Amino acid sequence: MLRPTPLTSLRPLALALTCVVMAGASASAQTVIVTHAPASGSVELVFNSDHVAAATADANGEATMTFALPVDKSEADVRVSTERCGDVRRVLLVERGLPPPPPAGACDRRDITGFFIVRRETTFVIDVTNPDPIVHLRQGPAPLSWLGRPGTPEHEGINLPPAPSGVYVFGDVGLVNAMNASTVTCGNATSCTAGDLTGIASVGAGYWVTKMFGVQASYMHPAGMKDSGTGDGYTFTSTRTTDLFTITGTVGAPVGGLRIYGRGGVDYQRTTLTTSDTITASGTQNFELKTAGWGWIGAGGIEVWLKPWLAVHVDAGVAKLKGSALGGVEGSIDDELVFATVGARIRLGR
Repeated sequence: MLRPTPLTSLRPLALALTCVVMAGASASAQTVIVTHAPASGSVELVFNSDHVAAATADANGEATMTFALPVDKSEADVRVSTERCGDVRRVLLVERGLPPPPPAGACDRRDITGFFIVRRETTFVIDVTNPDPIVHLRQGPAPLSWLGRPGTPEHEGINLPPAPSGVYVFGDVGLVNAMNASTVTCGNATSCTAGDLTGIASVGAGYWVTKMFGVQASYMHPAGMKDSGTGDGYTFTSTRTTDLFTITGTVGAPVGGLRIYGRGGVDYQRTTLTTSDTITASGTQNFELKTAGWGWIGAGGIEVWLKPWLAVHVDAGVAKLKGSALGGVEGSIDDELVFATVGARIRLGR
């Protein structure tokens, strides 16, 4: 019978997260909204040299158009230009390194300085009140205030950058609970103070190959778990330290700046159990058992991207510790660690 501990209730959550396989992502497209165009006038959108969309401005001079990047691209750097041709307003998005198409007839073309990053969730709002336009860009829906309809933060929601692909590094801290370490250590002692619940820290790196599939490697180090107890004519103190290395595959479901994920793989543990046993009749004896071996790990969690390069995340799971004694002595380990951590992730590169 395992003694209940404060983290025992985490085990169903960790196992449930492990079993979840997330698939599918919501379709998205780039959106260009033109404001203050002539009412009922034509508004056109050109990407590189192709006319990709057209709309008619409403009574307020607003027109909305959508288009999609080429299927082999997840983002592009573009230069923005506008043209005024009578009652026609034209927006041109031209990728870095490509020449813009020639102006149409006697149209007045104005180029915006610099380049803009276009992703699957990008929204442009382009105000053409004056010949020199005003350009707003957001990775996600446009705030109402950009459309001349001021809204409160509650109306506009929280804007987060989309969950990215690419390489990241991370650091976590949290709590961990050993499921049966003290059960074995305490044995039939008259009284025993268990140290199954302790802190844990981890560091590692991962790579989201796509926004839905990735790999991750980590080093996890629980703080020392200390048990102490007394029996008939003896007292003892046992301390267990563990170094845990993990490699997992990850499946995620991005929703805007959030990504829910599950991961599973293998772990390699090295554990040292040190016991000081004081027998009233004969004195103190010290024992040390070192084990190493392979096990499995399953976990899951959620990450929230606050910036294109920074995310916070929570992670919970179960790691199986299994191994044999080192150094030619007898002994083994067969345990499970249930963990829950919080931390930060930093995306490397572009």
